[in-house]
Amino acid sequence: MTKKLILLIGAALLTVALVLYIFFARGRADHPVVPDDAPAVAVIHPQELLSSLQTTEEDLLHLFQIKESRGAGLNLQRPVYAFLSKDDKIGLSATLSDKQDLESFLSGYDIALTSENGYQWAQYKNMLLTFDARRVLAAGPVSKDEVATLRRQMCQWMESSSRKNPLLTQAEEEQGIVGISTYAHAALLHCLGLSVGSLPFALDDEDLQLTGALSAHDNTAQLALSLKAHNPALQEILEALGQVALPIATETTALAPDEPFLSARLNLNGEHLLNLLRRHPALRTALVALNLAIDADKMIRSISGDVQIVLPTYITAPSDWLLTAALTDTRFLDDAPSWQHGIMSSLFNFRALSDTDFTLTTDNKTYHLGVRNKRLYLTPSPLLAAIACLETSSPAQPIPADTRLFATADIHSLLAHLRPETSSRPIPNTARLTLMLSEGTSTPIMQNAKRKMQKNDGPATEGHQLQLQLIFQTDRPIAQWLQHLIQP
Repeated sequence: MTKKLILLIGAALLTVALVLYIFFARGRADHPVVPDDAPAVAVIHPQELLSSLQTTEEDLLHLFQIKESRGAGLNLQRPVYAFLSKDDKIGLSATLSDKQDLESFLSGYDIALTSENGYQWAQYKNMLLTFDARRVLAAGPVSKDEVATLRRQMCQWMESSSRKNPLLTQAEEEQGIVGISTYAHAALLHCLGLSVGSLPFALDDEDLQLTGALSAHDNTAQLALSLKAHNPALQEILEALGQVALPIATETTALAPDEPFLSARLNLNGEHLLNLLRRHPALRTALVALNLAIDADKMIRSISGDVQIVLPTYITAPSDWLLTAALTDTRFLDDAPSWQHGIMSSLFNFRALSDTDFTLTTDNKTYHLGVRNKRLYLTPSPLLAAIACLETSSPAQPIPADTRLFATADIHSLLAHLRPETSSRPIPNTARLTLMLSEGTSTPIMQNAKRKMQKNDGPATEGHQLQLQLIFQTDRPIAQWLQHLIQP
């Protein structure tokens, strides 16, 4: 082999190696920094945000009082990624357009930079920041003792970034300002005060998945979420809830009080509700005790149809509430004369105000309950008891078909209460939040979920699904409402 041929082959191999290095390095750099095992992922589309709010990047950054909005070094033509790590660290990653611009931006906030492991590092309060020539990653919160560990972890995330996390794919497919995908069981159990070990069945990460998107247009913002269950035991629970909460009538009657701070409506089946309550040991024990005083079982079985829960006002008496429920049968009132002399009369003190109106006192708390217009009512407020179940002239808010839960809240009243009374700026006049919950089924998205749903090598069973929509509406474009609310 001649010396010339050896040099030619060596040059060719070097060229191939260089091309492969550039290809793989660039490909890795283009991948979002999202851990493969992150249990929650969100994809934020900055351009969609600016378009939906009908504003500019400079105006939006100025709105949140971020100085030097120009030259921050971020490429906002590309998505921004957020995630929750397995050890509950919050991460945020973005693509850089100019590394030096980011360095100048950070120095404008007097944030010191250091170099380590080929990355630039900074710390602002309890958040760590690292970046190279193409990507930036922020993560935290972090204590002093955790800094070294989190740095190593962030290096691993930067170096091994890929698209192996199935939640990332799901979040990217969602249409809107923000796409969301997460394994929901841990968060839901935490909210309910439960642990995986306390459940009567095994539960894996993929068994309960929450996906959705946040979108906005003009004066309306909407968060649409889908909760999918791929576990047979979870499906049974959701199906049982579906039997209790039936679709609400699209046209309902407006009941007093008018324009409450918070109201929620359901269409409950009392028979199924009673069966569901009896499944819970603590609730079953409470029902046994209550039945020694009144025939609570018969009362609950009589519920069928529209059920409404109302908080009239947040400002004056947030503890006041009113529950009303449509009844198919009021014969439980035939036993009312005996309620005052029941076995549990020492714990539950009943007093008849009329044939259909009563007070119940227990643990030094008095409740008003009774029947009016073939509706049951229960409230701690004598003022609300006087108007309970009365129809009003106000038009009822239309409810979309197949809705299982419909709730609205007056955000204006809440903000007016939270704002100092000395504020010279009035709160925007109208702001309401509406929640709608509906039911459906969906084919399991993930292949391993499909395998879990198979029984005896048969076809995969469909996963059960709940659809939730949060709709925020105000009397002006969303960007103007935020500006009015945030800026001093």
